[in-house]
Amino acid sequence: DSGFTDKQLASLYWLLEILCGKYLIPPERVVGHAHIAPGRKIDPDGYRGQFNWQKTRDVANVAYRAAMRRAAEAPVVTPAP
Repeated sequence: DSGFTDKQLASLYWLLEILCGKYLIPPERVVGHAHIAPGRKIDPDGYRGQFNWQKTRDVANVAYRAAMRRAAEAPVVTPAP
């Protein structure tokens, strides 16, 4: 149990899909406060490290890869002289 409700996690995954897809954020760049300020912040990991980072990064990875595929397939537009 992560300590977060299903609705909270669904909102997180929805937001990750949007942000990672729009801004091409790779999954390894998705971090929490605990990673930025270790020792000072524990969220979202909690005291027992129960947050599911693998699921979170999997969601980010799917969105990132899909966006990268779309970018690679997009036609190149050359401005008129």
